Amino acid sequence: MSNPTRTQQLVYDQAGAEAGVATGAVHRCRMEGCQGERVSVRWPDDHFTYPCSRGLVLRTDGARQIG
Repeated sequence: MSNPTRTQQLVYDQAGAEAGVATGAVHRCRMEGCQGERVSVRWPDDHFTYPCSRGLVLRTDGARQIG
């Protein structure tokens, strides 16, 4: 059950056409030299991806986009 008082962080794909929801789970990025975190994102088709926070760009609407 979702918590209605908590705002959901949206993450858009590279094209900006589809939005997923960041689940709140983060893991340290294991790419050599990277200091970012892997963010768990659930997409509308119920698949999960784990983009690095260093590759996410802040949009003007406050959401993040894979860039």
